[in-house]
Amino acid sequence: MPPREIAWTQIRRHVNRMSIRDLTAAIIPAIYAYEERVLIAVDDMTRLTPTQQAFWLAVFEHAQVATCASERKHGLRKLWWKMKVVEVPTLELEAAKEIVRGYIAREGMLIESPELYVGHVVKQAGGNPQAIFDMLDESSKEKRVDKRRIREMRHQAGVRYLDFTP
Repeated sequence: MPPREIAWTQIRRHVNRMSIRDLTAAIIPAIYAYEERVLIAVDDMTRLTPTQQAFWLAVFEHAQVATCASERKHGLRKLWWKMKVVEVPTLELEAAKEIVRGYIAREGMLIESPELYVGHVVKQAGGNPQAIFDMLDESSKEKRVDKRRIREMRHQAGVRYLDFTP
């Protein structure tokens, strides 16, 4: 079916209730039956377990997988051998600041202390573009961002990864 015709909210309820064994039994045959190569984007494989390795090895046989991991566990060596590692550098400090300043200008955000806000967002993001977007998006919902709100802003961007979710 074309993706536009699928009732994703109804499917999600059913999929969330399925066991891993049932999901595997549905996914692997579908990927193998598809004539062209499938592209799968996974936002984070850091917490992958050795038990899940067999599933992913089967997926790798008929799909191109793009994923991220902040560390590679030794118990998953067979899986990592099949992947090409691409280091993703963090954003340069000035580039990150320009992204924040540009967003503030485009959205017309009211900020009590703009330079404090820019510095705090950039520091909390740790060079991660998704973290910058998360904090900008969250704070843009405020009528006015005061110093208290700026100090309270936090993000778990200390772990280096590239989030494919959007």
